[in-house]
Amino acid sequence: MPDSDRVPWFPVRKVNLERLTTGFFAFSMILLVKNIQVPNVTHLVANADLVPLISGTIAGSWEYLITSLIVLAFWISNARVLHMLSEVDWKFLYRHFAGLLMLVCIPVTSLLDDIYGDSPGLDALLHLNVLLIGICILAGWWYALKNPGILRDEVSPGDKSTTTQVILVPLLFAAGGFLVSIAGIARSDLVYLMVPLVEVLILIRGERVNVSAPRPSGIHPPTPPPAAIMGGPVGNDLLEMLENAVFAFTMTLIVKNIPLPTIADAGNSQGLQTFLFHISIDGFAFIFTFLLLAILWTLTFEVHQNLKAIDTRVVALLLLLLVAIVFVPITSLFLAYFDENNLFAIAFHVNILFCSLLVLILWHYASQRDTLLRPDLPGWVPLSLTSKTLILPFTAVIGIMLSLSGVMTHFLLYLVATLAFIVYSGKPPRIPLLIRRLFH
Repeated sequence: MPDSDRVPWFPVRKVNLERLTTGFFAFSMILLVKNIQVPNVTHLVANADLVPLISGTIAGSWEYLITSLIVLAFWISNARVLHMLSEVDWKFLYRHFAGLLMLVCIPVTSLLDDIYGDSPGLDALLHLNVLLIGICILAGWWYALKNPGILRDEVSPGDKSTTTQVILVPLLFAAGGFLVSIAGIARSDLVYLMVPLVEVLILIRGERVNVSAPRPSGIHPPTPPPAAIMGGPVGNDLLEMLENAVFAFTMTLIVKNIPLPTIADAGNSQGLQTFLFHISIDGFAFIFTFLLLAILWTLTFEVHQNLKAIDTRVVALLLLLLVAIVFVPITSLFLAYFDENNLFAIAFHVNILFCSLLVLILWHYASQRDTLLRPDLPGWVPLSLTSKTLILPFTAVIGIMLSLSGVMTHFLLYLVATLAFIVYSGKPPRIPLLIRRLFH
């Protein structure tokens, strides 16, 4: 058969590569949590010194924040590239898997940076790791630009330019951090705090430019909404995959909050009694933490259900929510182990408050924009969702106030919030007038 008659053949469906890639990024984010120091059974001993534990947890959380921003920055780059493609071929797969190989090294290089962060030489390893990931993503995108057969037809020159700029951001920051580290300056990893913000600003600018830019067909659409172009800055399905994976891993991690017996406890009836006593309390705390995460997941995906498109601000808020969600197993673990210390109760309530406020802000932002909101929503749906998004922030604020007043607050505080959420599930009989006035 002549070459001109050959039909292009693609080895895998793009959606399967998207699912695999999302799993890599989600699992990498969860692995980074292992670098954070958390309490164990030995810390339950009376009069144990908690200062080193708390300082270690804060230091580890700071390192996690920096490294998770690196992972999310590369997720944005990868998701953007995959969003521009219609198919994937063998040569693109080779480049893509090279990037994933470098990605799984991030938890290792970040741990070395955490332990030996004051050593400029080891600091450079993290920058080199980031640099290699960026080069692999850039190589894949460059190949796609040279082979338009795997690009979507509706990709415009503006889309291509924006994608290239987004990919170059981590590369440039990594190169700068590497040079700073080689120069002997410690803590050069702080440069990555700005990477996701710069990427988001580039995507927002790209949305505005595309509003006035003609599409490849030559037709100039009348003032198209930014979110409608290409369906958003990244694929909505890919974003939902990442959210589901992070929520699933997080909701599984909280089971570690229950102190389990060891082999040394075998045959020790007193140890068994102690274990049963702890599991009766900590198991109850585990159930309530699981329900809180389930409520946050439900609210997040109810927002998704009510949207017809997403824009860059929606993506940014959701990624920030995922970073905050990963802290819930840690703050709940401290509260489960040291339930008589109001400081840990406040930390847990603040964590829930931050997560729930992000969902509230996300819904309020989306509900005010016709370009994002589905036009076929029943009138009661936006008001009902607004009511439900207010429940957890209100409960968390009460918990903080009670803890500051010295009143013992435990997971039972959220029992009322859970019942209220159940009541407002589905179509409520009445929507509070205050909510109507505040949001409509």
